[in-house]
Amino acid sequence: MSKKLDNIINVLYSQIMGGMQSKYREQCEIYQRSACLKHLFAEKRLKSLAEHIEEYTQKWKSNEVLDRLYIEMDFDHCILSLRSSLEHLAQLINAIIPLNLSPKVTKGQTHVTMQNVIEAIVSNNLLRNDKCLSELSLYLKTETDKDWYNELHALRIESFHQKSGRIPRSSIVTRNHDTIDLTFLLPNGTCSSLKTRTDRDIRNYCKNRVEDVEKVLNTSFNLLSRYLSIRLGNAWLKQL
Repeated sequence: MSKKLDNIINVLYSQIMGGMQSKYREQCEIYQRSACLKHLFAEKRLKSLAEHIEEYTQKWKSNEVLDRLYIEMDFDHCILSLRSSLEHLAQLINAIIPLNLSPKVTKGQTHVTMQNVIEAIVSNNLLRNDKCLSELSLYLKTETDKDWYNELHALRIESFHQKSGRIPRSSIVTRNHDTIDLTFLLPNGTCSSLKTRTDRDIRNYCKNRVEDVEKVLNTSFNLLSRYLSIRLGNAWLKQL
């Protein structure tokens, strides 16, 4: 986590705890913490992923039994954590504004998704005319339309439906040991926008997505902080 993100996390947290109504404060605090923790989980898994791939390579050189289980665990958890971070960001936005979207899928109610959060801002004249929220919705719409966002979501779905055989769990040493593929590329049929083997290497992919999600968190937190500064400032003035 960069120092920039760490700084705005502290600022936004102080605004939430110091200025928001109690009925929203707890939800906002929980969702901000969870969005940040999920991103931190992804960072830790990225580090672990690189270490396990290096360990796997060293075992291959020593003709030891090879097992990719830990590599797949790191990859899966990194992807799931990044998607969860974005989902909790959407929940945070819904709680701060508030947009009155249902936190859970509930019959007869529109629930929180990033797309529904964007639409709720855009479709409300008062919110749309707020400079900070207008900028936030436009920024999120731009990011959610990008390949990286949609492909990350597709990978998350793929991880639930096609576990077996995606990254072979184990390879016992045989006379064909030297022919074992030491590349670790994204599963076939995913992330079609990435063409080169370098881009499709799971370490590079996870590193780039960790950076993308951090940027979304940082930009969103800054805009939410600006929104709260104006909103809480106006509320304070009315009390004079």
